[in-house]
Amino acid sequence: MRSFRLIILLSILPGLAACFGDDNQDLKDWVAEVKARPATPIAPLPEIRPYEAFIYSAGHLRSPFQSARPEAIGELASVEDCPTQLRPDPNRVREELEDYSLQSLEFVGSMSQEGEAWALIRQNSGSIHRVQLGNYLGLNHGQITSITEQNLQLMEIVSNGQGCWEARPMQLEIDQ
Repeated sequence: MRSFRLIILLSILPGLAACFGDDNQDLKDWVAEVKARPATPIAPLPEIRPYEAFIYSAGHLRSPFQSARPEAIGELASVEDCPTQLRPDPNRVREELEDYSLQSLEFVGSMSQEGEAWALIRQNSGSIHRVQLGNYLGLNHGQITSITEQNLQLMEIVSNGQGCWEARPMQLEIDQ
């Protein structure tokens, strides 16, 4: 252990001896020259704008991430500025195909029997449903208004976002 310390000490001594020489006059001259130069002016700090506090003014409104209160739904539906009194019937029993978006339903054919037209609708799962005029399908209260060999037309009732409802015609076409 003693010899190990001696080896480390002997290896450090030449490094320390190199730092004590006077042959670094050029370094001293360069440092003196740099110190003699005039200092470059520092750019002024940018002007700090005063903080303008934001006042949240919608705190009294319903959070968009929560369901509307049942009593508020009635308030929205009774807006008197609506151009029409159109609205979905809340008491109507929903049909099976109203649980699926129109994009997930496919019109695959039509048939008629004794003057009554029927449409065949396929779900994404592959099951086929038979519907007729007056049936509902899609998420937006879409009622079937016309069935032909090439397409199925329906009228959806959609909210305009202001408490009123609007009729929107939609169409499912047969894929060939």
